[in-house]
Amino acid sequence: MIFLKNPQPNPSHIFLLEDVFTDEDFKLIEDYVNSKELESAGFITDDNQTEELRKTDILWIEGNEQTERLYQKIAQMVRVANDNHYHWTLDYVETLQYGEYRDGGHYNYHYDAPLRAKDNDNRKLSFSILLNDPSEYEGGELDIPGPGYDKITVEKNCALFFPSSMLHRVCPVTSGVRKSLVGWVHGPNFV
Repeated sequence: MIFLKNPQPNPSHIFLLEDVFTDEDFKLIEDYVNSKELESAGFITDDNQTEELRKTDILWIEGNEQTERLYQKIAQMVRVANDNHYHWTLDYVETLQYGEYRDGGHYNYHYDAPLRAKDNDNRKLSFSILLNDPSEYEGGELDIPGPGYDKITVEKNCALFFPSSMLHRVCPVTSGVRKSLVGWVHGPNFV
């Protein structure tokens, strides 16, 4: 008989990295965002009730010469999170998304991906990096229902990783502006 042991003694599905960006990284993100125009995040529903599900202004940060350093830093964070916590087969990081949640901004409960994608290319790992201090807004907590955690208030410059198949939401912002960078890491379906 073979007994299987989970190599991870920590049962939490969440992994946190602190102080992930330098001042130069923040400047790169700010310059990129200021050179583009934010758009309302679209989400297709059967009854076209997009604001009920999500109210966020976003900007896709394309991978190019200007943002190469940012993508390299994200890849390094993903390696650290995966090597120290998840131990999954991962292939690439999807295009990064900058988001601003203003008064009333939210993203109701949702999953970033199913457990299995039809084409065996699946979002497996999600991450969220807070870009401004939580004292600059009220509300806006990341809510991941599960044992031992609920609403999570992350400090500025922290990257929070979690499985893309986990239910989560961004609670409504009641004042100020919450700024974040989110992304998804793809890999083959879990067997």
